[in-house]
Amino acid sequence: MSPILFYYCLWIVLGLVLAGLASTLLVRQLRRRVQHEVQARALLDALSRYAVWTAAQRHGNGRGHERATAAAALREARLLQARCFPALTPAFSRLLDSDRRLQSFLREQQSLRVHAPEAWLDSQPAPVLDELWQQHEAVLHALARRLGA
Repeated sequence: MSPILFYYCLWIVLGLVLAGLASTLLVRQLRRRVQHEVQARALLDALSRYAVWTAAQRHGNGRGHERATAAAALREARLLQARCFPALTPAFSRLLDSDRRLQSFLREQQSLRVHAPEAWLDSQPAPVLDELWQQHEAVLHALARRLGA
């Protein structure tokens, strides 16, 4: 083989190797992006299942089994967030804090309703519940916006 032919063959092989490496890197990057989008959709799905329960609370038609479903969705969302979206930890902590406040208020109202119905009627829970719900929805929407971005 002549030295000139060998020289050109070497450049062709080097070009093919570089093209293969570039292709591998692009495919890997695209695979990560698709996986990230799938995980974000799964997290948004879990958050939306949880949001159904919170919306039902505002209208007063939430039931116990729905809370179990909402709690499971919130646990699923928490696991996905911790595993796949560690940057969302502060936003998710705000969501969990808002959930705790909402739960505490609802338990308090249920206790009043059962043990002291007159005190419950006098307590005017609607404005407080609306405020808690609006705060909770704002946190939930902010988290969803960050996931969608």
